Amino acid sequence: MCLHTAPRDCRLSEFASLIGVKPQDLWLPLQAFAGSRSRPTTPIRISDSTPIVLRHKESGSLVCNRREILLQLGFFNLNDVAALSLPPSDIQKEYELFVRWDKPTRNKLIPSGLTVLHRPLTESMAMAEGSAIAVSAGRSHNSKRTRSSTTDTVDHSSLAQILKHGSDESSMLDRAAEDLARRLQQVLEKRGLEGGGQSQVIIDHIRNKIMQTHADSPPLHLIVGANDFASVAKSSSLPRANAQRSIQTADGLFWWRPDPRVLYHIFRGATSSERAETTQLSDASRQLAIFFIDDVVLPSRLKDSLNNIQDFDPIVWKRFREANGAVSTEDTQISLQKEHTSIEAHLSAISKKIKAYADRGYRVLLLDHYPYLHHGNATHLEATLRPISDFYTRYFSVVDENERVCTITVVLSVMSYITAHQRRSRTAASFVIPNTGLLSYFIANLNASLQPDPATSFVVGSSNRSSPLLNEFHKMFADSASLKYVEVASLL
Repeated sequence: MCLHTAPRDCRLSEFASLIGVKPQDLWLPLQAFAGSRSRPTTPIRISDSTPIVLRHKESGSLVCNRREILLQLGFFNLNDVAALSLPPSDIQKEYELFVRWDKPTRNKLIPSGLTVLHRPLTESMAMAEGSAIAVSAGRSHNSKRTRSSTTDTVDHSSLAQILKHGSDESSMLDRAAEDLARRLQQVLEKRGLEGGGQSQVIIDHIRNKIMQTHADSPPLHLIVGANDFASVAKSSSLPRANAQRSIQTADGLFWWRPDPRVLYHIFRGATSSERAETTQLSDASRQLAIFFIDDVVLPSRLKDSLNNIQDFDPIVWKRFREANGAVSTEDTQISLQKEHTSIEAHLSAISKKIKAYADRGYRVLLLDHYPYLHHGNATHLEATLRPISDFYTRYFSVVDENERVCTITVVLSVMSYITAHQRRSRTAASFVIPNTGLLSYFIANLNASLQPDPATSFVVGSSNRSSPLLNEFHKMFADSASLKYVEVASLL
């Protein structure tokens, strides 16, 4: 392996003859594959069979495995290394990404001063080191698309590409449209507009307005930003660098936000030797017990507060009574009490299971995706984070000194669907469930890059959620992470 610099503008074949090597053994920087009018932010597609390597400029070391390359570049969906589309702007200045020239033409123009890597590599060696992967039968015909094809081009959003790569009969986009139509139809039926052409006109109008809004609106950004960070920096004793990367809730907890897409907090028992404000784990584990929050740990966070709803919000209490029919206050209170008892039983059972796995040495990880926090406010933030902290305080706070400390890590994605849809980078889309970018972020930043052991680690989810579209997301997440899936109903 050696590096060569082009002394003048020349063709690839001419440059290979000049240095005495074969053209197929030359690797060019990623930006050399861009078109003459392409922007640095335009992704460049890399086929599965094309080897790539990442070179650190200062040390000269090479990273050959695709997953390790994505980890170094900050792409956290490490389980999706096929059909890569990487924009040159996402390559940090301290790195160079080289791609082997596998085009049939040898007339590629090499500009003067371009650094070219010479590295002979057979196909079997590329597969063994992980710089290339085998082309599956399912992708082989899809990769042969015409230049005018619009279904799989790099100019479309990466999230849309991921969603469209599902089943031809029922893609996620089609299912999402069906789910929206079903919800709208239910609302119209409750308003007495079921059937007839009028309801369909209303549905079509709403759908068109949504599509127009998504097409015309710029990406949304996190509103919980500078003002909140400034107040935290003034009121807390944390270092200023840490305070600017954290959010404090009303109960005094600091939720860390090292990345605009992520919020996390490490809950530790009262007898833990670690400081409560420590943002890192002191050890790593390959045994992970992963629980989703909504519909798994917390079956219904809103219903958990309905028994006190009439005390703090008369308007919402009135709507609740109207939604449940004309029942008396006494009957409603009995119904709420039954619901509250059912929730208490669930929380108690799930907490016992979590404690049992923690006692067996598992790293307990709670995660979920809350896209509304990406463009929410302090009220949304409090309503989402407070039930999680209350759950830990109520069921895991150690009172008895002889009881073992239970440490739970909570990692949340706040990536907006709209922002992920409009961004061209795969990094944004990877933080949208059922993609596994959130788990990969935990592994890379909080678990010393140790991958979970597939023989012992598992994901606990639910297939009985608020809509058919969401019912498969937890299982799809587990399948993408190559981990065992456990239904919460069978666990309790």
